[in-house]
Amino acid sequence: MGKALLVVILFALVVYGALRLLELRRGRRSGGGAPIRPAAPPRRPLAPDDDPNFLRDLEQRRRREQHERDQWASDHPAPPGRPEQPKEPGQPGQSGEKQDDPKRDDESEAS
Repeated sequence: MGKALLVVILFALVVYGALRLLELRRGRRSGGGAPIRPAAPPRRPLAPDDDPNFLRDLEQRRRREQHERDQWASDHPAPPGRPEQPKEPGQPGQSGEKQDDPKRDDESEAS
């Protein structure tokens, strides 16, 4: 019985090899030289700043938030006596700039 099983296994291997060779030859005739491999998956960004979708979404979110802030500011005017926007550097009221002081003017006139 052991010899019969060995003969069946060898016959199966020979048939498998012959079918495999026929399949490879048929593939070469149809234009493909090598067996077709599945396409490699697309490269994924390594970091968020390499991902154009992330950057686009980030810019859209930034613009939406800025628009909401602008809408809120237009709906809620600043109370009287307070500036609506911070002063630019170099305008009066900023540190490091000489301002008119009424007390100093009085002192300089008195002497």
